[in-house]
Amino acid sequence: MQHKRRMLHMHWSTYVSLLVVFVVILTIWLQSRTPALSAEAVSPTTSQYLVAAISRSVTATPLPEATATPMVVATLRPIRLPEQFALVLTATPVAPSASLIPTPTVFSADAVTLGKVNIRSGPDISFSWLGTVGVAEQLTIMGRNAAGDWWQVCCVNDSEGWLSSTMAITDVAGESLPVVPVPTPGITVLAELVNVRSGPGLSYSIIGVAARDAQHTVVGQDLSGLWWQLCCFDDQVGWILAETAHFAGIAADVPAIPVLPPTPAPD
Repeated sequence: MQHKRRMLHMHWSTYVSLLVVFVVILTIWLQSRTPALSAEAVSPTTSQYLVAAISRSVTATPLPEATATPMVVATLRPIRLPEQFALVLTATPVAPSASLIPTPTVFSADAVTLGKVNIRSGPDISFSWLGTVGVAEQLTIMGRNAAGDWWQVCCVNDSEGWLSSTMAITDVAGESLPVVPVPTPGITVLAELVNVRSGPGLSYSIIGVAARDAQHTVVGQDLSGLWWQLCCFDDQVGWILAETAHFAGIAADVPAIPVLPPTPAPD
């Protein structure tokens, strides 16, 4: 056993000696192929030499230089269109808003009747009767006459009418009520046929005949108040005896018309 160990040791020693000799020979050979270095240079090791040799054997392939790609910039230039393609702008008028148009103020106030009262077509008992309103009925006051003793109210049988201010109450002061126009005075013929004359008297000539229920506008009266001047018969004024027609209006508001006596008939 000891002999085998001795032989194995000798073999390893021989291998090591051979390896050292090989390294020495390789070092001498490499030094003979390397040029002498200056005193300040550091001799490269075997590994450094191998790396340098490998580096010299590898050829670096240069990469192509990056070239800037030119940018295309679009330039917009105005194009003149033919006249038939021209855009025509027209201003469209805008109607004013309803909220901007002032709405006239319509006066109204409430009235409550104090009793059963007649409603008439005008501010006087001479005007035609429209209907009757009971006690404590509420009506809307639209205005008054100039004297303030009659109120125009709405509505009786779908019509505006008039009632005496003494027959109703309201919480609005009477003088604050607006004055409204009153109906024009007129007459309604009561007789079957009534002569219309050129003046206020039987001695004046007849210019026409008015039938029953005919209505005419009164434009004047004579100084005695017995005749009404009417308009119009064949484009002229005429006169009718007051007792033959019903008068609707305020007699005091009808102007008195002075007239000349009739011309006597020739002999």
